[in-house]
Amino acid sequence: MSIRKLNKKDHFKLMKYLSNEPEINLFIIGNIENYGYDNKYLNIWGEFDKDNNFEAVILKFYKFIIIHSDRSNYKKQETISILNQHDFDAIAGKFKIIREIEKYMGDLKITSHIYAKLDSNDYLNLNKPANSKLIKVNENNLKEVKKNQFELFEHIKEFNDFESSKKSFINEVISGSKRVYQLEYGNRVVATVSTTSESSQSAMIVGAATHPKFRNKGYATYLIGKLSKDILDENKTVCLFYENPKAGSIYKKLGFKEICRWGVLTK
Repeated sequence: MSIRKLNKKDHFKLMKYLSNEPEINLFIIGNIENYGYDNKYLNIWGEFDKDNNFEAVILKFYKFIIIHSDRSNYKKQETISILNQHDFDAIAGKFKIIREIEKYMGDLKITSHIYAKLDSNDYLNLNKPANSKLIKVNENNLKEVKKNQFELFEHIKEFNDFESSKKSFINEVISGSKRVYQLEYGNRVVATVSTTSESSQSAMIVGAATHPKFRNKGYATYLIGKLSKDILDENKTVCLFYENPKAGSIYKKLGFKEICRWGVLTK
């Protein structure tokens, strides 16, 4: 068994491996498509068995790490070695894999999320709330969008944001791997939703948030529905995570279906 950094020569074999579970590997596929193998913010390693078949793939983008393996009992020593050599904010992957990794990573916090996907727009809510304005990010309003985005997050205590995500925000928007929708009401941005790691096949919805004073009015539900429709219209699958049952009930009404449990380790 061996582990090494991957490059362009590994691309075909890697994509074939990752495409066995395309939604699960959305982050890895999307970042490779958008940034390639020579980007200073992106590092990819492959762990191989004695027959040179993939046992696992590790991707580090800024300070976020994703681990994938389709084997239930792959040996993790080499993976742990890579993790211990790098600074990170979070390590994520299938819950079973992350739970095993946790044993070797010291005092880290593990959380569990439901990973869901949407491939039909039959149940999407597309009724824009009265007197509200939809804002889509573009090159002209990017600076203001970023400012409004993180000012809104400051009012949402449960929103778990890392400093490195702020640093990557503009790069992701410009590269096309992220799009941001905001809803303005009374000259104030009251809700937002984004995508991340968009690829040719799928997009992950993240950062759905509503200002505490404007909740339960359907703002975020509309934004998620509108963004999801736009993604589906491009023949892509929509994916997202959720934790609490209230959020889950909303997503299920929109047509999202559970794929698996997802785990995240944070310091």
